[in-house]
Amino acid sequence: DPDARLNRARIALRLGRPDDALQDLSGLDDSGPAVRLARAEALRDLRRLNEAEASLAPLPGDEPGFRAAALKLRTQGAVGRLRLDGET
Repeated sequence: DPDARLNRARIALRLGRPDDALQDLSGLDDSGPAVRLARAEALRDLRRLNEAEASLAPLPGDEPGFRAAALKLRTQGAVGRLRLDGET
C-alpha cells in the first residue's frame, strides 16, 4: 500500500533512519508532493544534496504549499535550526 509505505518512511525519518525511509519510498510515484518531500528529506539527511534538490524541483500542478514546504526543508532541516524571522 503506497500510503502505508509513505507513512512508514515518515516515521523512519523522525527516528533518524533516512536509509530505511528511502527503502520505503523506492518505487513510489514521485508525482505527488508528499513523496517528493519525504524523499528529499531522506536524501538531505544522507548528505546527497544534489539529489535532494532535484526532488524539490517544482512540477506543474504542485499545490501552493509545496514551495513553502520545500523552502523549510532546504533551510531548517529536521530540527528547525535556522530561524526565518531574523531573530537569533
